[in-house]
Amino acid sequence: MIRFTFLYFLSFFLGIGTLRADMGPKPTMKFHIEMSAELSARYVRAYQLQYDNADGMGNADTLHDNMSKGPEGFFCEGPGTCRSLAYGYKPFHRLLFVFEDDTLLSPVFEKQAFNSTYKVAVNASGIEVKNETPWFVRDVNPYAFIRAFLMTLIIELSALFILLSLFKYAPKRNFLLGVLLANCISHPIFWFGIMGIFNSGMGWFIGEFLVLAFETVFVWLFLKKSIPFGKVLAMVFILNFLSIMAGGAWLFLSLVLS
Repeated sequence: MIRFTFLYFLSFFLGIGTLRADMGPKPTMKFHIEMSAELSARYVRAYQLQYDNADGMGNADTLHDNMSKGPEGFFCEGPGTCRSLAYGYKPFHRLLFVFEDDTLLSPVFEKQAFNSTYKVAVNASGIEVKNETPWFVRDVNPYAFIRAFLMTLIIELSALFILLSLFKYAPKRNFLLGVLLANCISHPIFWFGIMGIFNSGMGWFIGEFLVLAFETVFVWLFLKKSIPFGKVLAMVFILNFLSIMAGGAWLFLSLVLS
């Protein structure tokens, strides 16, 4: 199936930070902030600091609301809710709150999921950050998911129909239906499950391997083993490969047109 998350991970590996097209899920962090009335009255703005080390020392990359890297940045709706988006988050973070006459720096916290959610308590005594990220991805844009899912079906079913016609596999209708049902199961699990657990390029590869294994076994059993397992594996592999290539082509076009 088409993994538009492939676009993020490819940009992560290649160091591409200028991808502007809003395609597929992107890693995010969301902060629900509870700030005391005294501090809220003096609040100016906030920043998100990123670190390579768990001690939060050394040079920090800063996410803010005036960045030049496409949609990347740290954005706040007043002192109550903030969110950030980046193609390649560092593992450790801090929040810096700026007030009219003072600043407060949070303890170091870790990003552990593709979409992470935090509760942040800010008062005169300091800042407390609590990770409230569920095991699944609850903040994925549903429209992006639907778009990617429909693109998945169009490309995979069209390619499969051509392959079945060329190699004269039968029953063609059952093979198409099996791939359709397999995608209906694997696609949401990949988006809302696997990518919610893993937040790395390795997570993407693990997810792709699990999807390939599941779809192959599912289709093979759905066809009641009427086609040799190796041939089913080859067909499913080709379909997934074409999906990934389509994602790569989309990335290339987005870079050219951005």
